[in-house]
Amino acid sequence: MQKKLSSLWAVALFLFIAILLPCYVSKAGYSYIGTDKYHFFVYGMLPFVITYILLLIYVFYKKIHISFCKTDWFVLAFAFCTLLSYLFSPYKDVALIGNEEWNLGLISQLMFVLIYFGISRYLTHIKGCLYAVCMVNIPLTALAIINRFGYYPIKIKGIHPLYVSTFGNINWFCGYLMIIVGMELYLYFQSKEKKEKCFFTLCLFLSLLSLICQGSMSGYAALLFLLLLLLRPALTSRHALLTYLEIYMLLFSGCTLTYISNYFIKGAYVEYDPIVNLVAFSPLPCVCLFLVASLYIIISFCTEKINLGFIYKYVVIVCIIFLAVYFIVCGINTFYPKITPFLNGNSFFTYNRYYFSTRGGTYTVGIQAFFSLPWYRKIMGIGPDCFLTYVYSHLDKISMAGCFQIQPLANAHNEFLTMLVNTGLLGCIAYMGIFFCSIKTALKTKNPYAKVVLYGILGYMINNFFSFQQIISTPFVFVLLGIIENFSRKEKINVTN
Repeated sequence: MQKKLSSLWAVALFLFIAILLPCYVSKAGYSYIGTDKYHFFVYGMLPFVITYILLLIYVFYKKIHISFCKTDWFVLAFAFCTLLSYLFSPYKDVALIGNEEWNLGLISQLMFVLIYFGISRYLTHIKGCLYAVCMVNIPLTALAIINRFGYYPIKIKGIHPLYVSTFGNINWFCGYLMIIVGMELYLYFQSKEKKEKCFFTLCLFLSLLSLICQGSMSGYAALLFLLLLLLRPALTSRHALLTYLEIYMLLFSGCTLTYISNYFIKGAYVEYDPIVNLVAFSPLPCVCLFLVASLYIIISFCTEKINLGFIYKYVVIVCIIFLAVYFIVCGINTFYPKITPFLNGNSFFTYNRYYFSTRGGTYTVGIQAFFSLPWYRKIMGIGPDCFLTYVYSHLDKISMAGCFQIQPLANAHNEFLTMLVNTGLLGCIAYMGIFFCSIKTALKTKNPYAKVVLYGILGYMINNFFSFQQIISTPFVFVLLGIIENFSRKEKINVTN
């Protein structure tokens, strides 16, 4: 009975975090969506917290053996470091709940920990849960695409060009979407049955199209990285390589569709961005689609036993060289602008506060904030979600923050750098340890859906290297971290038995 109840509890928790939370929109609409999502999350989590405590009491009463893995210890260490950071924070009133609209204080962080342990121990029917998320994501992504072209079939208060779907800010949407895109990429890649492939074709097409349309550059960077990772297994056989090229055809088909739409609904896209304009509203994707389709036809006539795995290391080397050359050119253009006059003033080739959608400035704020801390605060931080409070009360030490006073920074737009300031070295190491241990576990796990979940986690990590924690995507990634450990624990039990 206890196992059935705990399983139902975990499934309900999964559905609440992965489906209800993203879909929820209050009557107040977009204007207060961050705060409203937080309240929905906290009050919705209360029944789960209470029942989980009762489950723990039952476990201790029955003296059921509890085992811990490396990921578990890092999660516990993160909980301890966050609590320590709160207890010694000079901003306890902020650190408990978190900064206004973000609400990622102590309460939220501890709930993320509870989500991980609950999912890792009790969740069953994981395949069905993952499919349900993809199914629900279809209307959410379709709505985001329509919104970016100025149409709002669902009347939500506070409509703004930067607000989409049921998420609000495009960065919030992108943070959640990259998790879904990561999972759908691998689900499509490993799907074999026709019905399954048709379903994931629809899911992935809409997800990729919404990713292109939403306009957050962090999503573009994360997608490129995931596709580079997926290339490795794709080069092992003809079938895998053709499937991989199909993903590119879905991507470029979506871009081509937006390009063609510009002839029928010219100027409907709500925001101008040079990168989006190049990717979605220029002939470039049409050319790319033609080239990929041609390559697909050529490879389809090759032998089935084709194995191009040896190429992957050269592709990686070329990518590294390309990035190195790019950073060198940026350095030359920044410090010796006379050499590259044609790049002067271009924010993508100049190291200043506008670099890469202002990441140059936000990263500088984060670095200055960390080094301005006294030695003991470098170890334990200034308190969960206290970044904004600390930075704007120490403008004399954090000069770059003066450039972000009209729209104050609640974080450094890099989750791990923000964590370094908020919870110190100890908290940041523990937090990063959770992800790296989970990745290692996923690579060892034989469950076919472990890689699916892994790609979702990687999508979150890469995106949040340029973005931040928020109350929709972070609980979901802790669900996925729990699922990886869930797979590992079941395999260990099967081996033992």
